[in-house]
Parts: sequence; C-alpha cells; structure tokens
Amino acid sequence: MAAALPLSATPLSDDFSDLNELAAFASPQVELCREYRFEAAHRLPKVPPGHRCARLHGHSYKLEICISGATDAESGWLLDFYDLDRAVQPIVDALDHQMLNDLEGLENPTCERLCGWIWRRLAPELAQLDSITVWETVDSRCTYRGPGRVRAAREAAHGR
Repeated sequence: MAAALPLSATPLSDDFSDLNELAAFASPQVELCREYRFEAAHRLPKVPPGHRCARLHGHSYKLEICISGATDAESGWLLDFYDLDRAVQPIVDALDHQMLNDLEGLENPTCERLCGWIWRRLAPELAQLDSITVWETVDSRCTYRGPGRVRAAREAAHGR
C-alpha cells in the first residue's frame, strides 16, 4: 500500500507569523462560476442553402458565467452568488422562451454571437467578469472571454 501524500508541504500556521503566508491566505485569486438555463428558438440566416440550422429550431441552453479576482479579506468572498444572480437573471429572463432572431443585435444568433451579446450586457455590471460559456447542446458550446482577452492570452502563452 502506498504512503498517503501530505495535503500540504508547508501547512499554514495558525498565527500567520509569516506575512507572505498571511497575504496568500487572506486574498487568494479565485474563479467563481454559476450556471443558468433558458429555452429559446432561432434560425441561422447566414448558413449555406440547405443547411439544417437555416430552419427554425430550438435549444435548451445552458449559460455559465465566470468571474475572477481576489477574495475579500473580511467576507472571504469574491462576490456573493446573490449579487451575481441579480446581474445575470434579467439577461436570462430576456432570452428565455424567445425567438433570438427577434432580439436587437441577434439577427444572426450563432452561439458565438450570443456569447458576445451577453458579455456586452454583463460587463458593465460585473467588473470581475472573466468568461461566458453558452451550451446549445450537451456537447456543443462556445466560451467568450471578452474583447482582446483571447489575443492577450495567446500572446502571453507565446512570450510576446
């Protein structure tokens, strides 16, 4: 039988005598995600003739909103889930049981464009917004990380 691995090579002390240890514990960087669901119909007007998505159809969408940042030293939270819900639920309500093509800005409601549409409405409300993922089906999704974030991540990965 293999020996159990220790949970931490350097366990946190209770007195936080090391200021670096205290800083790391007090405000860790976290990613907080919450899922929402809505039903909607659409058709894609820009697909090639005969494409099945040109016909009216619907999806049971799943939406994941992720925020990231440092936790508050006092509350221990990045953001209360209730506050996240207050920002997101009006958008979910605007999409639920709608014909997406009828919504301004979603005349060609691809999953990619739907992510951007949601981002533009949430970003002013959530300064910590990190990513939006929309699932059209259980195995088809798109993740959007905001204007310029994809390029910045790619450049960081390649050392530019």
